[in-house]
Amino acid sequence: MHRGVGLAAFDRQTQSLQSYAALSSTLSQTHLTSLHSQLAQFRTALTRFASSHRDEIRKDPAFRRAFQQMCSEIGVDPLAGPRKGGWWAEFLPDLSDWTYELGVQIVDVCKMVRSVVKELDEDQAVALSVAQALGGFIDVSALVEAQGWTRERAETALENMLLRDGLCWIDEQDEGGVSYWVPSAMEWSD
Repeated sequence: MHRGVGLAAFDRQTQSLQSYAALSSTLSQTHLTSLHSQLAQFRTALTRFASSHRDEIRKDPAFRRAFQQMCSEIGVDPLAGPRKGGWWAEFLPDLSDWTYELGVQIVDVCKMVRSVVKELDEDQAVALSVAQALGGFIDVSALVEAQGWTRERAETALENMLLRDGLCWIDEQDEGGVSYWVPSAMEWSD
């Protein structure tokens, strides 16, 4: 006698699948409800903490940084306002000045970082001098011939200049193969 063959077995399998799907749906809903409850409790606790430590958050940079790190680690954006789904503005209206000041400081730091001069590595300096001698044009073979470098070293130096630092343009249509143009070393005619 064979078990699990025929229409009765097919019906049992269908019923089992439906039962598992219903159970899975119920468990998922229960889990989701539990998560929403935990999130609400967490939100209340975090709001209470931020309200009771508002002055420290505003005045003490070390405490503010620790608070920001804590929020970041748990995926909460303390700078998000009510338009972006944040709820800090509701509970900490005085922080709006702090967030504005923080934004200004961030812009200042970004300007400072952008103004820092990038120091060239030794290979880039050599490649730039070879490009200068060739009127702004350079390719792997020019570096290999002029400096005695391996092809790999020359390719790495040029790729770094192109991709990492943006110091040159690539010309893939050159008849001799891939070449690079260094605008700062090019000779421009009037």
